[in-house]
Amino acid sequence: MTADFKRGSRAERQYAIWAAPLIALPFSASCAIASPELRSFRCHDGSGFAVTLNGSLARVEAANQVYVLQRRQGSIALRYGSDVVAFAQDGADGFLIGAAGGPYRHCTLQSKMKKSSSGHHHGVSQ
Repeated sequence: MTADFKRGSRAERQYAIWAAPLIALPFSASCAIASPELRSFRCHDGSGFAVTLNGSLARVEAANQVYVLQRRQGSIALRYGSDVVAFAQDGADGFLIGAAGGPYRHCTLQSKMKKSSSGHHHGVSQ
């Protein structure tokens, strides 16, 4: 266990315990939600990342890299992960670990936008 892991939040430690390998699926495959939802996060250090939720998959964009993560069950609100990257959101708080430019800790939800079937975004800033 690294010192960095020990300093992580309770949610981060819980997520790391449950993170499992990603089942390789294209992002558009097996999407249960009719309208994907884009969420953007800003972190205390000025960094940020974006997450598009679409059914059991999340597409994460951070530091010019893209990751596709599988939904995970757990005690906190939203958890997605692969064998390397983990994203979790609890209320307006979010974190992303294992991604380029990270870890992204102490991050706050800035906006949520639903993508309509026509491809347009409709959203509300937090």
